[in-house]
Amino acid sequence: MCIPNAPYLFPLYFVIFVSSILVGCGDSSEYRGDIKPSSMGKIYQVNTLVSPEVFNSDVIDTFDYRYGRAYPILPQPEPYFELRYYEARDLDEQPLLRNLKCFLVLADMSIDDELTRMVRRDFRESIDFKDPGVKIGQDKWARDQLIIYIYAPDQASLIKEINRSYLTISNRIEQFYQGMIQSTVYVQGQNKMIQDTLKQKFQIDMKIPADYTTALVADSLIWLRQEVPEISRSIMVARFPYKSQDQFSKEGIIQMRNRMGEYISSTVSGTYMRVNATDLPMFTESTEINGQYAVKADGIWEIVGDFLGGSFVSYLLLDEEQQEVVFIDGFVYSPEKKKKLSMVYLDYILRQTKLSE
Repeated sequence: MCIPNAPYLFPLYFVIFVSSILVGCGDSSEYRGDIKPSSMGKIYQVNTLVSPEVFNSDVIDTFDYRYGRAYPILPQPEPYFELRYYEARDLDEQPLLRNLKCFLVLADMSIDDELTRMVRRDFRESIDFKDPGVKIGQDKWARDQLIIYIYAPDQASLIKEINRSYLTISNRIEQFYQGMIQSTVYVQGQNKMIQDTLKQKFQIDMKIPADYTTALVADSLIWLRQEVPEISRSIMVARFPYKSQDQFSKEGIIQMRNRMGEYISSTVSGTYMRVNATDLPMFTESTEINGQYAVKADGIWEIVGDFLGGSFVSYLLLDEEQQEVVFIDGFVYSPEKKKKLSMVYLDYILRQTKLSE
């Protein structure tokens, strides 16, 4: 094993065994004729196959910079993708690796080794590899598996191709994991009672996981909570009269969210929630939710008068018929614990929202 990977490989069999329970479909991890096993792995995990010469070059620095970037706006930095590195021979020495869910192949085709020979076989010599490029395949070793090839005739070209294609590939990896995120978020089903309340009181259709409960209902706001060990995830929904496009600006979003935060407090009397745009910036961007124009905001919240805080993600939608702004928000409290997956789950729930017809 030439690529340092000991922290990942030692618990590999245990992780794969647990993953097979969580996301497998009961199939054996061994091939039975033409039947492939189900893929397994963690959300946003990217297993990179690379030659030792490439791993010990500037190529990996570029790759780490692009794919190891931080998830936006967390109190403590966490990588967007969990990157793991393997050689092609690792797949022979540890066949269970082939069942992992997402592979990315970094191939310098000037090298003649097991990895590049595998790439040539996969494309049956249909590509001469004189130019850099990207190819996407699926289900090579397991069902519901993604494999992305980034190839080039030399290392300099490979670096350029990584820089050129990383946004497209990152989006493709995110899309690929949406089904797994959905299965995880709604593993216990949906809370029909809360969904009915949201539709009747706030005129929106939102799929709420079954284990969420109602923490507060006010005239124009509802606060939902999910409590799991050491993690509290919350969703807020509110409506505001539409006054001007300024409400969709950064300042307008902060003002509306702070008004919602007046309903949220800790166990300390007189406390309330507000946006903390000082320690970390709040980012906004235009987007769409189910074809509906929306503005997304990512930031940090804090409780005034207490030592609590965390990350939030918000979406604002304009209900033209009612001339109201629909404000949907997800925030997490999990002190000293990782928060990325919680924000991924909350963001997924919010993006399922539709204005009721």
